[in-house]
Amino acid sequence: MLGDLLNLLNQFDKLLGVALIEWLYVIVLAVFAVVIVKIIAPKAQILVNAMRFAYPNARVRAIGVPYVLATNMHPLLESKNVSEVISRIADSYKLDVTGDDPDEIEKALKLALFRTYKNTIARVPKCIKPFLESYLTKFEAEQLKVAIKGKNAGLSPDTIKKKMVSVGNITPDLIGELAEADSMDRIVQILSDTAYGKTLSNALLDYEKTGSMLPLELALDRCVFQGLSESTSKIPASVVAAISKFVDTYVDVTNIKAVIRGKKEGFEPETTRKYLLPGGTLPAWMLIQVAESRDVAEIVSTLEKTKYVPLLKKAMSEYEKSGSIYAFEAIFDRHLLHMVFGFARKNTFDVGPIMRFIIAKDYEVRNIRAALHGIRESMSLEKMKDIVICEEGI
Repeated sequence: MLGDLLNLLNQFDKLLGVALIEWLYVIVLAVFAVVIVKIIAPKAQILVNAMRFAYPNARVRAIGVPYVLATNMHPLLESKNVSEVISRIADSYKLDVTGDDPDEIEKALKLALFRTYKNTIARVPKCIKPFLESYLTKFEAEQLKVAIKGKNAGLSPDTIKKKMVSVGNITPDLIGELAEADSMDRIVQILSDTAYGKTLSNALLDYEKTGSMLPLELALDRCVFQGLSESTSKIPASVVAAISKFVDTYVDVTNIKAVIRGKKEGFEPETTRKYLLPGGTLPAWMLIQVAESRDVAEIVSTLEKTKYVPLLKKAMSEYEKSGSIYAFEAIFDRHLLHMVFGFARKNTFDVGPIMRFIIAKDYEVRNIRAALHGIRESMSLEKMKDIVICEEGI
């Protein structure tokens, strides 16, 4: 066999005028090049990512998210009044407010958060911008929820305007139109030419049939998800893994929350199924079974074999004591927050610190708002601890 191979190579020698030893040299070089590429290329990509993420990562680490940490949140909850809370957070949020008007402070916090996001997105590498920009649609969706909740509650146009914030495509003119709308149909009509129009229009009938805001809220959540899902296809493979994992978990968590809320509000299974998001890690057949569960306990039982069962069982224990589904909302929010903290440790030289900052910053503002609300309502410290979302618990 070896003799045949040598004869063949000699034939090539004569044909091409290249010596056998030179052929062997070329083969060795080719093998060596392949090995070098396989070893060095991944390292080179890590180095490239580390270099382009170095400045934005350093920046978000310097800003930080102090109020998703129990060590910082606990003293905030012990504040004596609203003014003390604002004073304590001054290093992180310089709010341009006078007095302690709740709507004014809420708006100032939301605007400060939106500006922080915009400034961060302006400085990150281009490869991650699609995800962060799509995440910003959460702000728009939240403002639309303020409008539809206000209209559903019969609030005056002035009160609705006072509560809303102009962010992204939610312009002052649009806020004015939404606030002045005389019905939910009119609000949906005003939004017909926006990215939210078609989805809200499809949910309007369920809103009218059930008398619940949930279909409209879930429709807005679906619009946010659509953007997040589409963004993953625009992100390079070298940084997409963490983002895809977050989106999958976001889908699972949103679906479980939706089913639990729908069951609590007495929705028919077919109504709930309309608003379940595609994708995630939970199979479609399981989600159908979950939607058809008779009660919250059966939902938890149906999800017994999934990775979420420890969270569900812990929340179920709290739910049985309080009767409030907030136990499920809180435990899944903490799960998402814990996940992005993990990204910051595992993907420390690329997308991790930025993902942690962007997502945790949202929870931070929610915690500050919860502290302000608790202090205004004279809640006990223990009660306030239950409503804030901290990475390691509080």
